[in-house]
Amino acid sequence: MVDIQVSGVHHFKISDRLREHVREKLGSLERFHLNMTKVVVTLGEAENKSFRADVEMHLAHEKDVIAHVVAETVYAAIDKAADKAAAQMRRMHSKHAKHHSDRQAAAPV
Repeated sequence: MVDIQVSGVHHFKISDRLREHVREKLGSLERFHLNMTKVVVTLGEAENKSFRADVEMHLAHEKDVIAHVVAETVYAAIDKAADKAAAQMRRMHSKHAKHHSDRQAAAPV
């Protein structure tokens, strides 16, 4: 299981329920990249009574995945950030798979 760190900005309290929601949403993304070393999630209030979620996923031997989202509720912000990170990881996974399939196709028999 990957290490997921959840913190709040500017006195934003992180409840156990909120922490569990983050782990549920982001922990499942490990299926895209088994060498995920650490996930850092920062939650806080944004302007106009909205909430901000910042997600940084540190991957071994790859570029980090970073997602910043503002939404009306903190749960919506977490969900959208998880979706955004998943889209980035899918693109990374597809490029990696395509690169390796091209390499195998070009290999002499």
